[in-house]
Amino acid sequence: MPPKKGEAPKQPPLIGRFGTSLKIGIVGLPNVGKVPAFLNVVDIAGLVKGAHSGQGLGNAFLSHISACDGIFHMTRAFDDEDIIHVEGNVDPVRDIEIIHEELRLKDEEMIGPFIDKLEKTAVRGSDKKLKPEYDIMLKIKNWIVEEKKHIRFYHEWNDKEIEVLNKYLFLTSKPMMYLVNLSEKDYIRKKNKWLLKIKEWVDAHDPGAMVIPVSGAFESKLLDMEEEERTKHCEEQKTQSVMTKIIKTGYAALQLEYFFTAGPDEVRAWTIRRGSKAPQAAGKIHTDFEKGFIMAEVMKFSDFKEEGSEGAVKAAGKYRQQGRNYVVEDGDIIFFKFNTPNAPKKKP
Repeated sequence: MPPKKGEAPKQPPLIGRFGTSLKIGIVGLPNVGKVPAFLNVVDIAGLVKGAHSGQGLGNAFLSHISACDGIFHMTRAFDDEDIIHVEGNVDPVRDIEIIHEELRLKDEEMIGPFIDKLEKTAVRGSDKKLKPEYDIMLKIKNWIVEEKKHIRFYHEWNDKEIEVLNKYLFLTSKPMMYLVNLSEKDYIRKKNKWLLKIKEWVDAHDPGAMVIPVSGAFESKLLDMEEEERTKHCEEQKTQSVMTKIIKTGYAALQLEYFFTAGPDEVRAWTIRRGSKAPQAAGKIHTDFEKGFIMAEVMKFSDFKEEGSEGAVKAAGKYRQQGRNYVVEDGDIIFFKFNTPNAPKKKP
């Protein structure tokens, strides 16, 4: 059911926190400082079959994942005799299945003690107000253990259930994006025998998730080049880096978006959850902005780019004054008006 007018859409069971800079180009505002939005991406060592029970890096690996809010799943789809595969041969579909099952098994292991503790207090104990949480945990357990599914595959969690999921942050609730690591040759020619098989598996088991071909070898080569050389090399090979697409995909998967504030000395991008209203967006700058919120003066980046200046946007009637129920849209340029709460009154 779509949200009512002025109401923020229901968010999935995750909280945004997850690395690398996402550079935002600001058109028409030269000679000012720029503070970009960013996404923290953490490189986590690979895991092996049995990681949930301590094999390989085991619990260390899984604890690293639990500290993140989303997962870029990098799977190998190239042959190289000099790079040994832990399973003995290259099969990215099998590798994806192993990781999916290890994450599910870890959630299965985690949920048991949580339910036991809730049962002692909510069922056999005196704290009956925890009974709804206990019931929700039983539903989650059934989905993970009996149905053997990832939490994010169930799309009918209600608000109360999402609250509980946000409290426990199970590994399988985290959004996953699939990066298919190709050889440089396959990436440039846009052809690989595994790509279709991977896409078919993801469509069947994790519908809606993004599959992005990437070449670690190619991206590493670009990093060692100056910008002009990098541009020339991409033109010669008739291809380009996919890093910007990867970062933006991660940003979107976490239900994040950004808005701009601009002044004579600085343009800054601020990150918020999708569906945030104007006062909450103001609060990202300073808590006083949210507490004393009066209004938000808003222009769209697309309008600013088209018209060329703030004055031209105003003259075109595209500069809006918005109240506290305004849901901020991705790329808004906002000037907030607010009262400083609890400020001492000036003496007459």
